Amino acid sequence: ALTLSAKILANTSTNTPASPQIRSLLIETLDILHELVSMEQLSVRQLCNAAWAIAKHYNRDPTLLPPPPTAAATSTDDVLGAAE
Repeated sequence: ALTLSAKILANTSTNTPASPQIRSLLIETLDILHELVSMEQLSVRQLCNAAWAIAKHYNRDPTLLPPPPTAAATSTDDVLGAAE
């Protein structure tokens, strides 16, 4: 369903964000996909197809995914710890 909907969106000419109902279904699909990935239930091909479809949906509606995390500066003491 994720790949099919991405193909359909790719063939439409308008570039408007997804409706709230479509967005809700996509988020639900992404949650299921996350569970399948966590349980290592997908083949490499399935993962590639899912990544392609998510990218197509994101290209159509950049608000679909949360923003990337901001980088935070850390000191070497925080990363490596202090020697005793």
